[in-house]
Amino acid sequence: ELQRFPQGLPSRKLKLLTRQLLHAAAYQHDSKIVHRDIKPANILLSSKGDLKLCDFGFARFTQCGLKDTKPYTPYVVTRWYRAPGETCISSSHQTYQRHAQA
Repeated sequence: ELQRFPQGLPSRKLKLLTRQLLHAAAYQHDSKIVHRDIKPANILLSSKGDLKLCDFGFARFTQCGLKDTKPYTPYVVTRWYRAPGETCISSSHQTYQRHAQA
């Protein structure tokens, strides 16, 4: 669908997609999940225009007791989509609070 708009999305469509992405992020946050790799390639658009967030391979639960045995890793997000703080903070300090702020 995006190919139909070589000059960029109309403002109304952009606002709708932004809202859907923010709802997806809020749902994850409320579910105590950190995606850790949100980038254009991990945002899908259905034929009906619904936005879908995908690829939870780096995602982690942020609450003890949720059956997540995978530790945080130094590799957090795709390099070109990192928040500035991701490049400056040691990987041993991967916390929910920092990811929630990114």
